[in-house]
Amino acid sequence: MLRNMRSLFGAISGNVRVLAYTEPLWAIPVSWTRIYASLYMVALGVSVVEIGWISALGMSVQIVGALLGGHFTDKWGRKRTLMIFDLLCWWLPMLVWLAAQNVWYFAAAAFINGWSFMSFPAWNCLLVEDTPPEKRSYVFSVIQIIVLGAGLLAPLAGLFVAKYQIIAGSRLIYGIAVGSIGLMLILRLWLVRETSIGQAVSSSLAAVSFKDAVQAYRDSFTNASRNRALVILFLLGTFNTLYMNIWTAYSAVYMVDRRGLGIAASLISLLPASQALVIILTTLLVIPHIRVERLKNWLLLSTLLLSIGMGVFVIAPPRSFLLLTLAMLLTGAGTAIFGPVRDTYFANQVADAERARLFSITSTLGLILTMPVMPAAGKLYETTPVIPFAIVLGLLLASVAIVFGLPRRSGRIHEAGVEF
Repeated sequence: MLRNMRSLFGAISGNVRVLAYTEPLWAIPVSWTRIYASLYMVALGVSVVEIGWISALGMSVQIVGALLGGHFTDKWGRKRTLMIFDLLCWWLPMLVWLAAQNVWYFAAAAFINGWSFMSFPAWNCLLVEDTPPEKRSYVFSVIQIIVLGAGLLAPLAGLFVAKYQIIAGSRLIYGIAVGSIGLMLILRLWLVRETSIGQAVSSSLAAVSFKDAVQAYRDSFTNASRNRALVILFLLGTFNTLYMNIWTAYSAVYMVDRRGLGIAASLISLLPASQALVIILTTLLVIPHIRVERLKNWLLLSTLLLSIGMGVFVIAPPRSFLLLTLAMLLTGAGTAIFGPVRDTYFANQVADAERARLFSITSTLGLILTMPVMPAAGKLYETTPVIPFAIVLGLLLASVAIVFGLPRRSGRIHEAGVEF
């Protein structure tokens, strides 16, 4: 296992190494905030339906941000776009969450944070550009180990909440996030370099009109819509986004709700830690053995694991901590495989010159489909708390089915564009 870890981390260099080694400064505090964000809102008087509307507000902004993000990533360059929107859309809303008093603070923070999707294409481009295609699965695996591995420290958040209660403990967590993300931004400003592709694309767009840029988006969308693999990967990503958004918004509330699992709030932070451990072990032991020609099979396995894990969560009776842990372990293993494999498959389908635009297009369309679901999920939760998770189970089972439509190979990239 140590050899696999050295192999994974030894495969990264340049910008990827800088981004990976500074990512814990974001990942650790943000993972803490996500565990208790919903409970923090409820403690300050926000209803579960309002939580759904706040999520929808954030997604409505994300739609615009994701659509424009590719243009600004190409126009301004990858580094500048990432730095500007990480500062405005991650560091600033942490201050708002820290000072939150009622639903309007959370709405304002969600609105600001939603624009973080402007940096999503830049982030992905910095990870894959100047990286050989055969090493891209390693890159996504390293980032996944770091981001989800931050969950190993989740019990610290539980200790804060146990000692200071939900409101004061959450404010402490957001305060830590302000300082930690600020340090990350300083280090990246100093160490990250613009990619060679980013420099070339930025220079070529210097004299391009907005009308021409819109036409380029149309052309990219038309080409992508003819690629069966990209369409299926888009659907898989959209279903996964729905799963993650519903899980993030309502899982903690369901775990402590007497109509749900009725588990103590201080205990639920142990679950992300156990899940993170499974993700790290799966990534280290499995990902290095994945080959490009077998990506479809691994996607099938990952969606099956996610479906089984969610099925266990849905049928778990109240206070069944053992079954809940099993569900987290199964979904953790599925997540560990799904993310790097799906992202590698997608990156290998897309030509370098179109990458930022297609990241924006697919993110935007996915958010448009996802946004109306969150308020409805809140209403359904009020009626019967388990229903939103049953819907997620149905989406994951649908993911299993559509994986069969993928071609066996992940495709080849040509200089002029994607092979169709």
